Amino acid sequence: YLATAALARHTPHTLTDPDDLRRALVTVRARGWADALDEREIGIASLAAPIRDAQGAVVAAIGIGAPVSRFRAMPRKRLARTVVEAGEAVSRRLGWSEDVDDGAGPTALRVAASVLGRES
Repeated sequence: YLATAALARHTPHTLTDPDDLRRALVTVRARGWADALDEREIGIASLAAPIRDAQGAVVAAIGIGAPVSRFRAMPRKRLARTVVEAGEAVSRRLGWSEDVDDGAGPTALRVAASVLGRES
């Protein structure tokens, strides 16, 4: 997809280089959640986590968005933990369990370790 897609620039912070986006996705998969700051709209921040089906495949995402000033006022790992837990709750309703991993992302235990172990 990235080899042929044109990545539209919405702000000066939007990732439009496929290699930069690939590197960002490696980080997202490793920690189990994504964040964006001024990427779609200046002054807006967001954080999202995957929703998985019974086989562990990512089928949707759940996220939050807020003005950057409010987003920065709360510790990011607290926000991430809340969003990851919400994603896991929906995933469990779809039949996912912590024992299932589609190979593209961390299991819930690794996500929790990532969220609790570092501030980004």
